[in-house]
Amino acid sequence: MKTKVKITFLTDGIYSNPRAMDPLDDDVKALKRVTGKRKKVDADHREIYFRQWMISLYTIDGKLIVPGKWVGKGLQIVARKEKAGKDIERGLLMVDDAVINYEGSKDVKKLYEDKKFRWIRPGARGVMISNAVIPKGSWFETEIEYNENTFDERKLLTWLPQVRLGASLNMICGNYGRIKVEKL
Repeated sequence: MKTKVKITFLTDGIYSNPRAMDPLDDDVKALKRVTGKRKKVDADHREIYFRQWMISLYTIDGKLIVPGKWVGKGLQIVARKEKAGKDIERGLLMVDDAVINYEGSKDVKKLYEDKKFRWIRPGARGVMISNAVIPKGSWFETEIEYNENTFDERKLLTWLPQVRLGASLNMICGNYGRIKVEKL
């Protein structure tokens, strides 16, 4: 069974991408060249923030996306709280990646200049870290495919609004990633 939904961010979502851990990624190598300097000037710090921001994004063909795995993992977390985690593991077949609709430049690199798309926060040992933000009011449509013998659409539509979308940071950062769900 498939259900199509529109998901709107009620609060900002925070991007974090595991590719930041890949030592062979070209962007990560470029970031290491700057962070490895002993004496950094202001321009170096600006470049570090920008590169961290770019690495945190999920994009397809230059467009910002919400990975389907965020929705799937969020559903799993919510269902576990209701003792239905195994139902999601067995019954959730696929959640499509979805392009985000937002107000702002469609050129991803120019988005960095708009402060509503940036979050700079303290990281480990007081080092500042930059992440991309999905601004409140942004939305996307996605299709969720599941086995109706495991759980029904009513349960799915009950669980979805409880999902927090974005990086695992949302678990420690209060209100980030809250969503509103409309069935299409």
